[in-house]
Amino acid sequence: LLLLVACDGTTNTTETPDEAGAISAPAGVPLGSPAIADDVSPDAVVATWEGGQITYGELHQKIQAQLIQMESEYLTNRYAAESSALEQFMIEQLLEAEATKRGMDGIEALLKVEVEAKITEPTEEEIEQFYTVMQRQLRGAPLESVRDQVVGELVRRKQAEVAQAYITQLKDAAGGSISLPFPDLPRVEVSADDDPFLGAEDAPVTIIQFAEYQCPYCGKAGEVVDEVLKNYEGKVKMVYRDFPLSFHSRPSFATRAWLSC
Repeated sequence: LLLLVACDGTTNTTETPDEAGAISAPAGVPLGSPAIADDVSPDAVVATWEGGQITYGELHQKIQAQLIQMESEYLTNRYAAESSALEQFMIEQLLEAEATKRGMDGIEALLKVEVEAKITEPTEEEIEQFYTVMQRQLRGAPLESVRDQVVGELVRRKQAEVAQAYITQLKDAAGGSISLPFPDLPRVEVSADDDPFLGAEDAPVTIIQFAEYQCPYCGKAGEVVDEVLKNYEGKVKMVYRDFPLSFHSRPSFATRAWLSC
């Protein structure tokens, strides 16, 4: 049950932007450049041949984009792991403290009272409705042959819901919060050129969106763009960069039509 709560829980985090509203590059790392190994000088020669050589810094520059992506993925994955572990650690501490306060023999005893005892058996109507939703995943198996599986999953979901509500109650009562800082990710300078934009031209924060006219997700992002521009009026410049995707049939035509207007 504790693992169930930790997996279904959410973590509130706090980021610390600089005065311009953007996350700073890691200390000692130039903007748009991943960190070079501490034990290797950028001037160190790592390849030689008659009449030429390559330094470590030159190598680093050659694969800069790949290294930036790798470093960003590592930092993001590490943060996700830390956040999940921190959330679970805090939940364990809160549950342990509550169990001790109530004179119970550990977390399991507490969860049996606050979660398991409050779960009711699924009704026939709930079972049939859930079976209808899961029928495709069950590969069309008749209900009676998978009834135990359906009931077990329904109970598990009810447990997760009740447990999460109880954990939220405990955290609120204890004033619990999580403020794990988000890592500074390496960034790459992207030119806005003379592309169209929304917002203030001299805004301290520029967001460049690569999108195309046939992409449904790009269109959906428009709702978020409108919200950002409204909430940060005068502080954000939203630049649109056309990026036609090869697997769509009409984005290039839409782009040319827009440019001819």
